[in-house]
Amino acid sequence: MSNLKNAKLKIKVKGYFDNGDLKVDSTITALVKYHIDKARHNIETGSLLMEASKEEEIKKRLKVSIDYTGYDWTISCGYYAMFHAATAALAAIGIKAQSHESLIEGLECHFVLKEKAIELKDIEKIKYAGK
Repeated sequence: MSNLKNAKLKIKVKGYFDNGDLKVDSTITALVKYHIDKARHNIETGSLLMEASKEEEIKKRLKVSIDYTGYDWTISCGYYAMFHAATAALAAIGIKAQSHESLIEGLECHFVLKEKAIELKDIEKIKYAGK
């Protein structure tokens, strides 16, 4: 990531803190486990929907139409799994996000630029999953 992009990101994140889209909130750390569990639940639900979409025998057991597909919901489950995992990561450091955009850019600023714990390509996956 270029120095100019880094500087722009830092300015945007500062703006999120200034307008309240990102907040320092030490009580949010109590919700880390909830968000991790929710991410896991979304992954499992997406996996179930994927299997039900592919397997005729599962469709019969569930008594759904043979042409049922839940791929659209599988995608949604994947997105929300990423959302809850990202929320848990920021919550672990005492930061609460009020919007998806501030969540993703806060995550990028802290864990890519500052801590170097996540690669930019992983943040890009989250950014484009919601589009």
